[in-house]
Amino acid sequence: MQERSGLKIVMATLLAILVASGSYVITANLNKIEDNKEKPIECMGQQILAQGVCVDPEPQPPQPEDCAADQVWRDGNCQDITAPQNLTYGAEVMQWVIGEIHTLTPSFDGDGPDSWMVSPAFPAFISLNENSGEITVTPQAEHSSTTHAIIASNSGGVSTTNLTISVINIQPMFSYPSPQWTFILGYYGELPLPIIGEMSIDNWDITPELPQGLVIDSNGRIGGTATVLGSTNHSVIATNSGGSASAEIQITVVDEAPSLWYAALGNSALTLSKGIAMQPLAATSSQGPIITCISQPQLPSGLELVSNCNIEGTATVLLNQTDFLITGSNSGGTSQYNLTLTINDQPLSNILYGVGNYTFAKQVDAVDIEPSYDDGGVALLWEIQPQLPTGISFNQSSGAITGTALDVHSTATYTIFANNTGGTGMASLTLTFVDITPSAISYASTDIIVESNQSYLQINISNLGDTVDTWQSHPTLPSGLSFASGGTIFGTADTRVPRTTYTIFANNSGGSFELQINITVHDFDTDWSMITDGVTSVDYGSSWPSLILPFGQWSFPILSDWDQRPIASAAYAGQGRVVGYGHESFVAKSSGPEMTLSINAMKWACDGVGTIGLWSDFNHFEDELVAEGFTVLTSVTPDQLAGLDCYVGEFWNGWSDAQNLKIETFLTSGHGLILGGHSWYWSYSNSDVAHNYPGNKIAPTTGLFVSSHSGSVQATLGSTPDRMLRTIPAITALQNHFTTGPLIATSDAPTIEKTISRSTAMLTLDFNNFWTPLREMVNSTGWTQISDNNEYDLGADPIDDVLLAIEEGLYLRLPANQLSAHPSSSDFPGAVPTNAPRVSLNVTVNGNYIGLPSGFGYAGARSHGMMGTGLYAAAGEVVNITVPTSIVDQNVRIQIGAHSDSLWNKDKLDRHPKVHRIWVIDSTNMQVGNTFGGLIYITFPPDSTFGMTNITIENAVQSPRYIAGVTTAQQWNNTEKNYPAPWAEIEGQFFILTVPSSEIRNLDNTAELMNWWDTALQMEHNLSGYLPWTRVERAVFDIQISAGWMHSGYPFMAHTVSVANVVNLSYMSTQGDWGMFHELGHNHQWMAATLPGNTETTCNLFSAYIMTELVGVDLGAGHGAMSNSSRETRTETYFNAGSQISQWSVWTALETHMMIQEQFGWQVYTSAFSQYYNSSLTQPTNDAQEYNSWAARISNETGMNLIPFLRAWGLPIDDATFATVDHLPVWNNDPLRGWVHDYPSILQNLSVSNITSSSSTLQWDNYDNGTDVNQTICWGLFDGATTKSAWTTCSSQGLAIVGSEQKDLTGLATSSTYYWRILGEGASGDHWSDAQSFSTN
Repeated sequence: MQERSGLKIVMATLLAILVASGSYVITANLNKIEDNKEKPIECMGQQILAQGVCVDPEPQPPQPEDCAADQVWRDGNCQDITAPQNLTYGAEVMQWVIGEIHTLTPSFDGDGPDSWMVSPAFPAFISLNENSGEITVTPQAEHSSTTHAIIASNSGGVSTTNLTISVINIQPMFSYPSPQWTFILGYYGELPLPIIGEMSIDNWDITPELPQGLVIDSNGRIGGTATVLGSTNHSVIATNSGGSASAEIQITVVDEAPSLWYAALGNSALTLSKGIAMQPLAATSSQGPIITCISQPQLPSGLELVSNCNIEGTATVLLNQTDFLITGSNSGGTSQYNLTLTINDQPLSNILYGVGNYTFAKQVDAVDIEPSYDDGGVALLWEIQPQLPTGISFNQSSGAITGTALDVHSTATYTIFANNTGGTGMASLTLTFVDITPSAISYASTDIIVESNQSYLQINISNLGDTVDTWQSHPTLPSGLSFASGGTIFGTADTRVPRTTYTIFANNSGGSFELQINITVHDFDTDWSMITDGVTSVDYGSSWPSLILPFGQWSFPILSDWDQRPIASAAYAGQGRVVGYGHESFVAKSSGPEMTLSINAMKWACDGVGTIGLWSDFNHFEDELVAEGFTVLTSVTPDQLAGLDCYVGEFWNGWSDAQNLKIETFLTSGHGLILGGHSWYWSYSNSDVAHNYPGNKIAPTTGLFVSSHSGSVQATLGSTPDRMLRTIPAITALQNHFTTGPLIATSDAPTIEKTISRSTAMLTLDFNNFWTPLREMVNSTGWTQISDNNEYDLGADPIDDVLLAIEEGLYLRLPANQLSAHPSSSDFPGAVPTNAPRVSLNVTVNGNYIGLPSGFGYAGARSHGMMGTGLYAAAGEVVNITVPTSIVDQNVRIQIGAHSDSLWNKDKLDRHPKVHRIWVIDSTNMQVGNTFGGLIYITFPPDSTFGMTNITIENAVQSPRYIAGVTTAQQWNNTEKNYPAPWAEIEGQFFILTVPSSEIRNLDNTAELMNWWDTALQMEHNLSGYLPWTRVERAVFDIQISAGWMHSGYPFMAHTVSVANVVNLSYMSTQGDWGMFHELGHNHQWMAATLPGNTETTCNLFSAYIMTELVGVDLGAGHGAMSNSSRETRTETYFNAGSQISQWSVWTALETHMMIQEQFGWQVYTSAFSQYYNSSLTQPTNDAQEYNSWAARISNETGMNLIPFLRAWGLPIDDATFATVDHLPVWNNDPLRGWVHDYPSILQNLSVSNITSSSSTLQWDNYDNGTDVNQTICWGLFDGATTKSAWTTCSSQGLAIVGSEQKDLTGLATSSTYYWRILGEGASGDHWSDAQSFSTN
């Protein structure tokens, strides 16, 4: 049975093979093998009998030959051929160079093409392989850009790619045989052709231009007839489509060599007489000109060899016959002439003894008279007749008369004889000897400057000679001054007198004695009136000025703003006058009272009209000055002051020290100087305004200091300025107040305080005339003590306030070794324990500091980065710091004290206004300190890349310092937190807290605390979208800060009472601190993204974010103002008042933002903020741009058109901005709808279709359906405008629904024009669309 079964299987298999080739009915008689009586089994179709059962045969596997023509054998199956796709040759634009050979191989997806074509046909140098698609390029000539389509196809389809091709020339290569070439002036010459490579040159150019007369032709050859001498360097540039190349050549143009000849001499010798001018001897040249001339040996004294070889002059020495070789030269060569010269002697003539008539006082006047005579021979013997009086001698060798007469001698005439080999010369002399005249008289000072009507003057005199009978002055002494009997000048000058030289005569019977003194009487009221004549007020627009402090003895303000701040001042300096303006744009105004002031000031400084020089920035003022009578020179530099009466320049200049000295000399020698400039902007990126700002380098001479503090652009001129607005009189009054009296009047005290305080804030200690009297005064008055238990009332007593300012000016400037501990330092920042050791340590600080972009305007973005050291300077002690040379003079600083807030704007003080001190690193070894003490920092300017920097600090106190990831818990708990300094720092990765050490002595979870704060800071950074955040933020806690409870900046400041919660992790993680997050939010506000009125608004987004997402409390718990009821009331109140944009600020504006955030999430704000950091995008610069820019950006980020929502809040968004986002759907389910604001519907795409002779279809889109707006369609043969009853037909459409709408119109008149509008009616009012029209057929 088993065998039969096997047979059946074999047969079935055979039958299956047969069936595979056709369809058969198979009769199987297999059963008959076993029983002939059984009936056969019949299988149908292609079935086969298997084991007595008809079954379908196993399918035969497909073979490659089974594939159709449009198929391909792949992966064991016949599959349809796929069309080639994504055909490319690697690039769509190709440019080749002549001579290069390229092969381009195609790349494509899909099955291989069997056909390749190109259209239009390639140029001849490109061939396309029609089998492989490979392109061969052999360019031999230039080819302009053409585009060709390459088509690859198979039975599955076609793929096409475009190639844009071009061929450029080989880049030029050339040279000249030599780089130096010479041309002769006036003669034609040319260079050989340049040597050029195997390429063509399209263009030749040369720079700079060739010397006049020379040209370069189209072949690169240079030639011509030069007309100008000189040597010049040139770049010859050859250009073709392949690029350009250049060659450097030098061209020198020289003269034709000269030919020297003296026609007047020919070949004869030249004979001259000593002392007699010769007839000039002219040289000639028949060829080139003579430019220079020399003689060998040099011609005798008195004779001059001119550059053209002419000889002239008067010989002053005798000379035997001598030969001289004269050589004339020019740039082309030399020529020589041999000159034979003899100089003979001559008799003396015109002998004189001075004036010839002398009177001398016996026993007093020394006689010393020497003869003079015309140049000629030398006298061998002198004689005199008659004999001279006793005591007077005659020198027979020189003819000099010397000595002192012992007795009186009446007038006598003496004859003098001068003899030499040439003869005798004669002269006469009259001498008289009289009694002793007054002598040995002098004044204690000979250059006196006083202020009129101010102080008593006494100029003491010394007389060591005979008695004087009378005293006289020429000119007469100034009004108010007189002579005492002994010659002393005394009195009070009462009239303005410019610097005048007075000749004083002391007379007696023997004669007069003369001496001179200079007296200047200043009348600043008169000066001010002259400068401001005709001016009652000025307004300089938006050019904010620096203050010009009149700190010199003879300085005075011209313009003072509303706060008595001097924005323009003047001064006398030496014999000159100077005017200084606080902004360069003030100097030379061309209209209005400002111009009048400019002209007046220049006339005053120039002492009238004269020759005035203008720095180039003021050339525009030339016409105005000429009209006033000035002679004007433009574009004058400090090197060109000769011949000027006055000069107009800028304080902010690039003058060298040598030029500054010229300016100072020009001024003090009696000339005028007018300067303008501001330093407040300069000080943003520079340090030491007193010494480094250009205009202040000459301040000790001018008496005017350009302050980095600014004033107003407006000033009203009334009566003459208060004398106490001048620095020196104010100091004198303050000194007298504390010493001799009188006491300062109550009315003068505020002015004196302002005047002196403004200078103490600016002038460094080397301004001795300012600081010396103030230091003496403070030494006698002592230091002011301030603490939270001894508050100081700032503004209550101006005299106390100015003393406070003086003290501050001193302790912020005194050298470290002159400091002492301030009495108030023990109260704040606190005393170092008496037993605290001083240490010397090497510390490493990170000198890589980027800072933030200036767009973060509330963050102190470009402040120096504070790098802590973990060390503290005790109050008044010297700390020695050694730094590497790499950071010296690099604007790197040492800061002592973390508390950098200035409190001068406060009414009451709990500490001194400034308690930190900055030391600019200008040496590798620094001695630093602070009278109050403080933490020691190294501060780096933004964008510093100094790397890790090693610093050595000596004589400091260690302070508690935790650094996340560095300080271990064991180090903190066992050592760090117990260091003795009164202030500590806890540093995370993103945040540093500066707190009183007393607050952290028991803190044992610093790692967890700073991890939490780092999370909060990272969340703020993330929300801002500015990543990575490029600095570590700092919070410094202070007993008193400059503004608010906390304020933003670097560092951001907070009160010390907040410290306990800030370092309490449990409190912060469950309660949070809205204010801390708020101020940090300020630091993350980008100015251009902060809408008008939103300064205190969008920073609260950061508070809301941290409170809800990190602390985990709802907004109401985060801040009471954010409770649901407060928010609802605030919103309703705002909208009930008409949603006025002027009231959209702080919490109200925050509602707008929170509604958006609550609908769309926080990310839309991050994304919107991020767009502002793209430097390639234009930043909004005014309110309108800020509103519109924000509206567009926040709409795009939400994916919804928010402008209707923002307009509802009153934001002035213009239609152009609306158009940029009208592709977005309107946010038509915002929270305001149906609550406090009703929106009109907004229509788009109004059109008409299906127009026949009697019907049409009106179509429109409801872009915004508004708030319950019913729509009505009105149409007719005329426009009914916005009056519903004026329309022929109106039909209601019901409530507006967002989307497309239409209205079919029937029964229309044939060939008629119809008008139609859509009316929206709702709570927001009636709103009509613009009129539309159509015409029936």
